[in-house]
Amino acid sequence: MTNNCRTLLNSFAKKAELDQVRRILRNIPNIGLGEREIYWERLVNKNDKSALFPLLETLVKSQEEGYSTLIFPTIISSGRAPNFYLAGEREAPQEEEAWKTLYLLLTSVQFRDTLLNLDNVAEEGRRDWRLKLMPESASASFKMIISELELRSRNIGPFFLSLLAIAYWVRRVKLSISGPSKSRGILQKEWIDKLKEKYGFRDDTVLVVFRMGRGKKEVHYFGALSQFIIKWFKEYIEGGEQRQSLITFLDSLTSISSNRTNAELVSEVREKFVFHLLKYHEINGELLAQLVELRVQDTLNSKKPFGVMSAQDFFARLT
Repeated sequence: MTNNCRTLLNSFAKKAELDQVRRILRNIPNIGLGEREIYWERLVNKNDKSALFPLLETLVKSQEEGYSTLIFPTIISSGRAPNFYLAGEREAPQEEEAWKTLYLLLTSVQFRDTLLNLDNVAEEGRRDWRLKLMPESASASFKMIISELELRSRNIGPFFLSLLAIAYWVRRVKLSISGPSKSRGILQKEWIDKLKEKYGFRDDTVLVVFRMGRGKKEVHYFGALSQFIIKWFKEYIEGGEQRQSLITFLDSLTSISSNRTNAELVSEVREKFVFHLLKYHEINGELLAQLVELRVQDTLNSKKPFGVMSAQDFFARLT
C-alpha cells in the first residue's frame, strides 16, 4: 500500500492543479516550516510543480510519536505544541498510513472547507466520483448539484453536503446506465454488478469526509457505502421514484420560510441527523422529532408556508 499510494501521488503531483493543492495544504499546521519550507516557498511563490512531491515526502518523514492534528497527526513538534499529546495513543502513524492519508486528502472533491473521497474502491471508481461531482469549478459544481436535486435548503453543512454528494453521484450513475431512457429503472442486481465491475465498489467501500476549516480539523469514515446506497436509494434506482424521496423529504423539512426561524439551529440539528444516518444507516427518531418541531414552528411563523414533500415515501421506508 505504501508504494502504491506513494507512486499514485508521484503521478498525481506531475499533473495536479496547483491552486487546488495549495488550498488543501494550507490547512495543514506548520506546512511551511522546517525541511518543508524550501519546497513550500517554491510551490507558493514560484508555482513550481516539481516541488510538490518532495514537499509531500518531507511531510511523511516528519512523524513524531504521540502528537496529533486529527487530519495528519505528524506535523506539530512537541516543543511547539505540547498540548497536542494524546494520552494512550500508539506510536505515530506508519508510513503507509501517512501516504494514504495524503493521497485521499489531495485527490478529494473539495467544496469549501469540506473534502470528500472514497476508500476501498478501484481507482476508476475514485476518478469517476471526482469527475461526476466536479466536472467544473467547485462553486459551479455545487450550484449544479443544488439545481439538479432541486434543493431549497440553506446553510448546508459538511454532513448534509456529503449526503447530497452521494445522492447526486447516484443520479449521475443511474443516468449513465439508463442512457436515453432517463426514467428507466435499473434492477438492484444490475446496479450492484455495475458498481463492482466498472467502479470497483466493494462491501467495505467507505466515504471519507475531511473537515478542513480554520478551526478544528476532522476526518470521518462512513462505512458500507454500497449498502447505504441500496437501502436509501433503491426505489429511485429501480424507477419507483422520479426524485429521491430521502433527499426531497429532508430538504423540504429543513427549508425555512420565516425570518423568525433560527436557520443555524435547523442546520445544526440536520447535521446531527445526517451524521447518524451516514454512520449507522438508520434514522434517529429524537433528532427527526426536533426537525419536525422546528418545521412546525417555522410554518406557524411564516406568511407563505410550503408543504413537506415525499413524507409518505420517507416514512414508508421506516416501517
